[in-house]
Amino acid sequence: MKNTRYTHIFSAVMLASVITACESDDAGTPVQSAPEVILDVSNGLQPVSSDVPTFIDLSPFISAKGDYTLVGVKQIKNQGTGSCQHSAPEGSGFTATLGGGAACHYQYDVKSTNSSAAVATGEVVVVVSVPGDPVMKPISVAMQQDETVVIDLDDELSPDYPSGYVLSGEISDITLLGDGQVTDVNEVANTITYVSAGTQGYTRLIYTLEGLVGGEPDMKIGNIDISVSDNLNHAPSAENWHYSDMVDTETTVTMDVAPFISDSDTYNGGGVDTV
Repeated sequence: MKNTRYTHIFSAVMLASVITACESDDAGTPVQSAPEVILDVSNGLQPVSSDVPTFIDLSPFISAKGDYTLVGVKQIKNQGTGSCQHSAPEGSGFTATLGGGAACHYQYDVKSTNSSAAVATGEVVVVVSVPGDPVMKPISVAMQQDETVVIDLDDELSPDYPSGYVLSGEISDITLLGDGQVTDVNEVANTITYVSAGTQGYTRLIYTLEGLVGGEPDMKIGNIDISVSDNLNHAPSAENWHYSDMVDTETTVTMDVAPFISDSDTYNGGGVDTV
C-alpha cells in the first residue's frame, strides 16, 4: 500500500515524460499518431524489520500508461547506525536487507518499454520499524537570517517523544533540503544546531531516532520545517487590568486598553488589533 504520510517528510520529486509521435505519408498527409507514453513516479516510504530480507514493491509509486521496466536501483544515503544492502531490480521492485537501526534512501529509475526516451526517477526510503509507523509529527521553527538555533527534540515533540529513543548522532545523519547548515548533532541532549544562511526562505531538516521495541531495533523519522526571515513577527503582550469605575446596568462604556498592550514589532510599522 502506498504510504501517503511520506509526503509529510519529503517534498515529492516527480519526473514525468510524455512522448507523442506524428508521421506523414509521402504525399504529406498526416497519419495516425503513435500512442502517447506517460510515465510518472513519486517518492515513497517502506517500513521493514531488521535483518529480514524484504521485497520493496515500487509499483504503488509508479503511474504509467503502458508497460514499463525498472532499470536501476542505487543507495544514495544511510541515516542511523545500521547497515543497508539491496539487490538488483527484480520486476517492479528490489530486495532490501537492513541491519540494526537504519533508514536507507534509494534512487530508482524506470523507463517505458514503448519508448526509450520516456524515463523517470524517484526515491524510496526503507526504514527499520517494528510497529510499522515510523513517522513523527512535524516540527516548525521560525528564525532570522544569520541566526543560530538549537532545536531540542525532547521539548518540540513533548509529550509524544518516544521513550528510550536517541537521536542519530552524526551531522551526516541529517538530511538538509534548503540553505544553511547543521553544525552540531548531540545524541545525549537530543538537540540539533542549525545556522541559517544570509537569505530568506524555507529549509527542511530530516532526522532519525533510534530505539528498541521488544529487543528489536526500531527507527523513527521526522522533519523540521525552518522559516528564515529578515525579522520575526512576535506575539504582542498584554497586562492584566480592571476597570475601577462603577458601571450601571444597560450602560455603554468605552474602555481604552492601549496603554496595557505592547508589541515589539511595531517599530517595523506593525500594529495590534483587539479581537
